[in-house]
Amino acid sequence: MINDSLNETALGGLVDVLDSVREHLTVFGGLAVPLQVSLSPKSVGTVVSLQLSGRGELASLSALLLGWADTLTDVTARAWYANPDSLHLYVFGRLTDGLMIQVWGGADLPPGVRPVQGCDTWRTEIDPGLLRAWASLAEVAA
Repeated sequence: MINDSLNETALGGLVDVLDSVREHLTVFGGLAVPLQVSLSPKSVGTVVSLQLSGRGELASLSALLLGWADTLTDVTARAWYANPDSLHLYVFGRLTDGLMIQVWGGADLPPGVRPVQGCDTWRTEIDPGLLRAWASLAEVAA
């Protein structure tokens, strides 16, 4: 009985989280749809992570993340070099219902190119304006 109750509570929390993400995607049409969604129920402290495809390019990924950032509140951005030729970019913020969310993706870099300094070991906070600058490179190329 106790396990059934815990499972129902966890399931209810998962459904609430998924509904929140679905509603945000519906209200803000045109956002990049995540390739992968990872979450935990509200009963254990909600963690929502949406992975996007940047198609391997810094400018494209930045534009996708900027689209999300423009729909969130309390936005911060972070970067991390997952390996010497890949930069992972993250946008953290809150959906309109207050749910904390992380939206991220990886961009391939040419050998030796390091657009952000000091983020080799963990996610370093960056100025969200960098996303805007990198996204503008995609507009120029288009």
